[in-house]
Amino acid sequence: MEPTFIELDLDGDQRKDVAIFMRRKSDNKTGILFLFDGDDDRFFLAGAGDSFGPAGDNFNWADEWRIFLKPKAWQTTFLPNGDVDGTKTVELKNPAISIREDEGSGGLIYFDGSRFIWIHQGD
Repeated sequence: MEPTFIELDLDGDQRKDVAIFMRRKSDNKTGILFLFDGDDDRFFLAGAGDSFGPAGDNFNWADEWRIFLKPKAWQTTFLPNGDVDGTKTVELKNPAISIREDEGSGGLIYFDGSRFIWIHQGD
């Protein structure tokens, strides 16, 4: 995945945080490691063997990732049976990471101030 890392301000503290696209050697599962302010004590792993909601524990499905800077995003909503219900608007205070398939769905990985959330986009 190119680039191999992205710098962005995830938590709005005006300092750069880092997102690194990585592969776990033991089973080749891919994911993103988030490091806050370069502080090894503040990190979050999405994928690479750690389940991240609908995005799963392996991001091998992803073809691209980039910084998402818009203040609003649309989120696909689902019915209890899994069928698509529609979309809703989500307000974003800080940048997010957009990760998606070339010809499919994807979503945003967003830090809401206390935790990382998945904002599903597409079917």
